[in-house]
Amino acid sequence: MERITALLLALICLNLTAFAQQNPRFSISGSVSTTDGDPVVNANVVLQNTTFGASTSRDGLFEITSIPEGDYTLRISAIGYKPFSQDIHVDEDVELNVTIGQQVEAMGAVMVSGAEIENYKVKGVSPSLRVNEGLISIPQNIQVITKDLLSDQQAVDMLESVSRNVSGAQMIEHWGNFARINMRGFRIPAFRNGMNVQSSWGPLTEDMVMVERIEFVKGPSAFMLSSGEPGGLYNVVTKKPTGQSGGNVGLMAGNSQGHR
Repeated sequence: MERITALLLALICLNLTAFAQQNPRFSISGSVSTTDGDPVVNANVVLQNTTFGASTSRDGLFEITSIPEGDYTLRISAIGYKPFSQDIHVDEDVELNVTIGQQVEAMGAVMVSGAEIENYKVKGVSPSLRVNEGLISIPQNIQVITKDLLSDQQAVDMLESVSRNVSGAQMIEHWGNFARINMRGFRIPAFRNGMNVQSSWGPLTEDMVMVERIEFVKGPSAFMLSSGEPGGLYNVVTKKPTGQSGGNVGLMAGNSQGHR
């Protein structure tokens, strides 16, 4: 039994040796450097139209092994350097020392064009804040979220990150139904058209389809709406009849079978 096993191993070795002699394999090795003699790191060294390739090491060295005999095109490329190509006939181990130069490309003319962007700037507050001056003349810090901004952000209700448009404001909701906003470390009272609608938990979050704008007043605001909360307040201004006929149609869809 042992003799048979030894004989089989010998036959396998002879077959492998004969196959290797009939199908010799060679290697291509060498280095890639710049015209200043510095090694080119991570350059791609490939034989075109084959799967043989390698990358240069920190010293700029490379080696491609197990290459069958034949004619090949060696290509070397690296970012910032001119590509290098050379035809090679492989019938023995090949060693190459390649020098490549830096590639300087001039940028062409750049044309900058712009389009008109949406402007969400407002100059005044709603009459419900009982202030007759423009925003620029009011010493109070007031930020206004317009209906155009709400529409572009596709906000559905007050819980839809409306507070992200106001610095220092955080939405602290209850059970997904009540809108509670904290600002400057205090829970700020909620007003609707100048009327205080704050409740123990909320108020209930408003649907943005009925909202014209949301005004955030920062800091003590008792002189405006008799609200003494140091953090400020927010005032939801609802849409009013315009006396003009018109309308629009839209469709919104989301996960959890959300549609609108």
